[in-house]
Amino acid sequence: MKSNSLQVEWDKIPIKGNLPDDIKSKMWINIERSTIRKPKSWNGYLIILFVVKLLKKLIAYKII
Repeated sequence: MKSNSLQVEWDKIPIKGNLPDDIKSKMWINIERSTIRKPKSWNGYLIILFVVKLLKKLIAYKII
């Protein structure tokens, strides 16, 4: 689901000149790989999500 929505956003980006679809897809794959390699902001985001989930579980267990 995420890759489809990102692909739609990528198609909206204005590119000067008419590029063939295969070049566009190669550029898109390169962008995806670079974001996967260095997800510095994502690491922080995932850690925050993990902590929030842990806190929710702890609160749930205390209520029970």
